[in-house]
Amino acid sequence: MRALHSVGLGLLLWAIFGLFCSYQAGELYFQQRADSRRMQQEIMADHASYSALLVEQGFEPPPTPELDPWAERLDTWAAQLPIPQLAVWLGCTLPPALLALWRMLRALRTARQIEDVPTSRLRGAAQGFVELHGRAAALPQEQELRAPLSGDECVWWACQVFRQEGIGDKKHWRMTRDDRSEQPFLVDDGSGLALVLPSGADAASVAWRSWQPSSDTRYVEGVVHAGDPLYVLGELRTLRAPWSGAPEPAAAWLPQVEAMAGQRFPEGGEQPGANTLALPRDGRRFIFSTQPQASLVSGERWAAALCLLLFLALTPPALMALVGAWGHIEYYYLS
Repeated sequence: MRALHSVGLGLLLWAIFGLFCSYQAGELYFQQRADSRRMQQEIMADHASYSALLVEQGFEPPPTPELDPWAERLDTWAAQLPIPQLAVWLGCTLPPALLALWRMLRALRTARQIEDVPTSRLRGAAQGFVELHGRAAALPQEQELRAPLSGDECVWWACQVFRQEGIGDKKHWRMTRDDRSEQPFLVDDGSGLALVLPSGADAASVAWRSWQPSSDTRYVEGVVHAGDPLYVLGELRTLRAPWSGAPEPAAAWLPQVEAMAGQRFPEGGEQPGANTLALPRDGRRFIFSTQPQASLVSGERWAAALCLLLFLALTPPALMALVGAWGHIEYYYLS
């Protein structure tokens, strides 16, 4: 943790220094451009006066002086870079900076949603975006679900397989498989059951583990076991027979979910139905996790802080590259 803090502090100090240098370079650019234009205007005015005087005395006017449009460019190494190098520099700094900014805003929004959305109970939850705490449960099925790499019995899994390729110093890991279960499973919060449709969900906070079955193969697998504590943030919909509007993956399971809920919670009410939790239709994130809510909030805030440092670190060179690009645009298109 101390090393992470030191790296973050170093990035922050470097970003502050870079912003100061970018400000100084920009100020120098506009000052030099103003001085250059004023000097060129004075040269043209003197030439016009001198030409008029010569014409009055019957002499040929002197040729118009050729002004150097490069004098209006920023006199720094950024603006003097060749266009291919400048394009590479700009491409390596501006898109990552914008991506870091977007990821920071997304993480802050998610942390705020996790904190602000109140915890609901399935028995009395309103329809729409909800937060639930419960335990994962398996659906009644003839064949149990097992993780493909470890063989563990579970209700949901995701896996990645990496193969080592190359020779000598050029060895690298290449992902050869990235797969996840789309099989629905249940969450039981003690007052009711809901069918979780994992398609489109962010499940980065489940229990992941990595191991190497051989020297050139690496496995990464995340699983949710039956009985694991489960946090779910998503859109709750209560569907009733004949299941009109039910999502395709859930349609086959809804009658069984309704029957199970009726058996386990006979006091649930007069209106039967089956609850589903799925990706919100308004674009908000769908999250399920085996970690506590506080850990999720802390993780999102740390991600936002690191993305902010990355954005601050990439912004100064991106700004200098933009200033250099503007100098080239002025020379080739505006001069």
